[in-house]
Amino acid sequence: MWDAYLLHSGVSREKLVELDIRDKVDEAILRREFQPYRHVLDALDLAFAFDYQMQLVVSTYPGWRVLFYHDVGYLLTRSGPVKDNPNLYRTPVPLLPRAISELGGRYYQADLHPETQIGDANFLEHPHRGFTTGQTGVIGSGCVIYPCTLGGLSVRVKQRHPILGDFVQIGTDASLLGPVRVGDRSTVGTNTEIYGFVEIGTGCHIGSSVVIGTIRSESIRPGVIRLGKNVSVGDGTIIENTSAIDLIIPDQSEIPARSHVANDGFGHPRYVA
Repeated sequence: MWDAYLLHSGVSREKLVELDIRDKVDEAILRREFQPYRHVLDALDLAFAFDYQMQLVVSTYPGWRVLFYHDVGYLLTRSGPVKDNPNLYRTPVPLLPRAISELGGRYYQADLHPETQIGDANFLEHPHRGFTTGQTGVIGSGCVIYPCTLGGLSVRVKQRHPILGDFVQIGTDASLLGPVRVGDRSTVGTNTEIYGFVEIGTGCHIGSSVVIGTIRSESIRPGVIRLGKNVSVGDGTIIENTSAIDLIIPDQSEIPARSHVANDGFGHPRYVA
């Protein structure tokens, strides 16, 4: 509808292809104001489109609506003094936060735990296909998240769900399970599974159908898999750690598609034939 509306308003298809406004959108999110985005629309003679976009998102997009439900439920789980007003003190409300969460799940098929911490200006694309978060999960600001599972591997009272930084993109049918950490501006491709003790640095690109995980034996707690900054992992790759020693993937590494990477016993990546 966005493209159809602009084409009908006289914007050429060639001009649509050339549009690249992601940086300005990110700047607007960080500053929590519309001006950087409005300026770029003005420069492109598209100022008239802003009001249409706002109306479109607020009135029709299910991702925005389910995040509104979540914000209400989340606030009802908080306790302690209110910021900027020390005379007020909050206590968690029983039952109601979960009831609000279940309504969001019923209407939009997005099961957001009311205690998940979610930042500003996130975009849940096609949430009706299924989207799940957990109690200790954290989602930063400016993320683009397609239907996926951000789940846990334990019921213990500890950090047991994924933590996403700012401007992260998660592809369709991806599964992040356990205390996985994804750094700012990283991308996780479709059908990818990441589980256990995994830390992904900033600016990483994880391809589609990738498996990254730590494997626990009865006697050994596996070390963390740590991907440095700007690591690129090709499609279909497997990265696993069965060693108690952390597996370190250095900054700027490029792992070819369909590789199988393990720990060499000293914390360095070893390619398995």
